Amino acid sequence: MIKLTDRQKKILKAVEYRAAESLSVISEEIQIREHIVRYELQSMIKNGVISKQSAYINPFSIGLNNYTLYGSFDGYTAEQRDKFIKTITKHPQVSCVFLLGGNYDYSFTILAKSAQEAEEILRSISDKSEAGYVKRTISQQSKIVYFGMKHLSDQVKTKTYLKSFYRENLVKIDQLDSRILDLLSTEGLMPFQQIDRKLKIASGKSRRRILQLMEKEVISGLYHAVNHSALKYNKYKLLISAKHESPKLVEQLFEYCQKHPNIYKYIESLSTWSFELGIEVVSPEEFLPLLSEIQDKFRDYVLETTLLQIFTLLKYTPYIHSEKMLLYQKAA
Repeated sequence: MIKLTDRQKKILKAVEYRAAESLSVISEEIQIREHIVRYELQSMIKNGVISKQSAYINPFSIGLNNYTLYGSFDGYTAEQRDKFIKTITKHPQVSCVFLLGGNYDYSFTILAKSAQEAEEILRSISDKSEAGYVKRTISQQSKIVYFGMKHLSDQVKTKTYLKSFYRENLVKIDQLDSRILDLLSTEGLMPFQQIDRKLKIASGKSRRRILQLMEKEVISGLYHAVNHSALKYNKYKLLISAKHESPKLVEQLFEYCQKHPNIYKYIESLSTWSFELGIEVVSPEEFLPLLSEIQDKFRDYVLETTLLQIFTLLKYTPYIHSEKMLLYQKAA
């Protein structure tokens, strides 16, 4: 386990979702000299706390939806379990895979244009892995907000969030846009000249395209990807089923999540539950008071809460280029 110093925590909180911000601005805001900020960032990259700089891609903006399946390994042999995990992690339209503890043993998210397409992918995964879905529950997510690691330091105030949400006016992207998004998704940020070389395009072209994608909020932020497993923080998913979903509940719950230092993610979903919260605490003992507070504060609205512990993130690839999908289908 890597233990961060107070200074490193302060710097990490300030820069986490501001990878494009100049260090001179960060330095002035947190009152730490620029060369020290740079040194500490390099130290956290070297020791694996920061894995890379990356672009946060909003799939909803280009007509892709998030369908997350929660399931159990009940009745699986060890061989069936391993084959199933291998199948879902290799599928190009599966963007995210978690191993969990609690009512469900895993979850994985499919990027698809429709529920029908998502269902077809689920059938193909079941067929390829030769395994059925036990305790299957599907959540279609309509809004996702990442607040970041607010608990790191109460001396740093930041309102830079990563957001993706359903929108009616979709952005049209071409093959080059798609290739750029795929490269950023798999390899992270890199100098524009390097992107140009990798994609074999004219010098300066990737810069123009990326700026356009950011302006249109297809890329809704640039961030430092934190390797949470290196820090050994305890992470949970809290699934909240509401008695009735009033605008007042949505407003109050979002505001609560936005302010609470240990809630790093807020999701609105269409499922047997209405909300999914991402929670991170240093020790498990910190979680129970937070759960009790949520149940008490929203007792007039909350029907049921389901707690899942996040053990391992096996995959996170928020975009896939269509050519890779065709290659996968041909290989299958």
